[in-house]
Amino acid sequence: MKDLTPLRSEIRFLGAALGRVISQMEGQATFDTTETLRTLAKASRRGESGAAARLAKVVAGLTPKEAIHQAMAFTLYFELVNLAEENFRVTLLRRRRAARNDADGRPTGEPMRESIEAAIKELKAAGVSPNEMQALLDRLSIELVFTAHPTESKRRTLLTKLQRLAEILRQRHFPEEQGEAPDPARVEREIVSLWLTDRSRVERPEVTDEARTGLWYFDTTLFQTLPRLQADMERALQLYYPEVRPARRWLTFGSWIGGDRDGNPNVTAAVTAEVLLLHRQLAFNKLRELVFDLSHSISVSDQRALISPEVQRLVQENQHFSAAVERMCARYPHEPYRILLNVLRGQLARGASEFEEKSLTSEAVEDPAFLRSEEVGKIFAVISQSLQAGRSALLAEGELRTARQTVEVFGLHTARLDLRQDSACHEAAVAEMIGRPDYPKLEETAKRAILTSAIAAARPLALMAL
Repeated sequence: MKDLTPLRSEIRFLGAALGRVISQMEGQATFDTTETLRTLAKASRRGESGAAARLAKVVAGLTPKEAIHQAMAFTLYFELVNLAEENFRVTLLRRRRAARNDADGRPTGEPMRESIEAAIKELKAAGVSPNEMQALLDRLSIELVFTAHPTESKRRTLLTKLQRLAEILRQRHFPEEQGEAPDPARVEREIVSLWLTDRSRVERPEVTDEARTGLWYFDTTLFQTLPRLQADMERALQLYYPEVRPARRWLTFGSWIGGDRDGNPNVTAAVTAEVLLLHRQLAFNKLRELVFDLSHSISVSDQRALISPEVQRLVQENQHFSAAVERMCARYPHEPYRILLNVLRGQLARGASEFEEKSLTSEAVEDPAFLRSEEVGKIFAVISQSLQAGRSALLAEGELRTARQTVEVFGLHTARLDLRQDSACHEAAVAEMIGRPDYPKLEETAKRAILTSAIAAARPLALMAL
């Protein structure tokens, strides 16, 4: 059984810090009430006679202002407990990983429990052949779908503050990563900031607010995490099934937020278009960050290593893409990868602004200059192939591979948006499109026959401006 002593110590540390903040912000009386409620709640949970009644009496006697303070105190306390539990798990995983690695950081011994490597090793031990493993990976497809849940209405401001506090707590456990242990007063400052921040919005959140909250998780976590999972899979396969190709796009994401209009009149066509634009903007911005870092990382000179003709051709064709690229060509004439990546960065910036200006109209989607994820992936592939063909092969790994995996998983749209609607609306739309007013009243077999025939003879529909 795990030793929970560090977790209990962390919770006591955070509880004490919260107590000091409450005393300083609202006075000793408010803190004493919090302690009374906490003590009575614990006694009630243990089944002590009369504790529940005394707890109810204290709560009933609170003024509205006092009740708000107590609700804040316990809400924040449990948020801090959740942070402590999350950090406890992170600490355990890091220490298990460190214990498994040798002096050079290479993994040795048994894989970590519940890891991708542990699963693949178990399949190997069970006698799964390379062909069977390949078939399994070729079928592997997991999609995680975000929904707008009414119980998760926390503001992004609070989510960001809690994330920052979590980082400070992790630094307490791993000060070597920062060079020194963080100032303990930072924890109290973050708690003060949380205490003095409104928990709810002044206005009722709109659908786009819910979408931005969902995208916050992509921005802060998922864009960084997914490439690591892919790398874990590739390393494990190299160990146990070196002849098997890794799965591609085996974990993707969808969302109902902004597309679920079943019973929600606020999810209009314009709202869905705006949410799709938010998805696209995030994907563009994350890729621009990656490309910016890559342009500094892959600064290989054509005087130091061979560069493929394909890379040289793309640089030649795009040297006048923009004034910034022209300056780059003049400043770094022997660094073709850097130039090409800056061309791509300019394409991403231009594509994001053009798409925003044109919105989701046929003008934008049918524009031949409209940037697509396949084109971004092709540029990365060309650079990777050129690097692998020469002395700079090692540079095809790391950041460049991460960028390629990011495009593969998130594309230029972040997540697929599910459109959900009441079936009666679908039936009315189909009836109008096929010219059959009686369609909604037909039997299911007749509907399927009509739809099958219509799909077989389908022609592209003209997109309408929203």
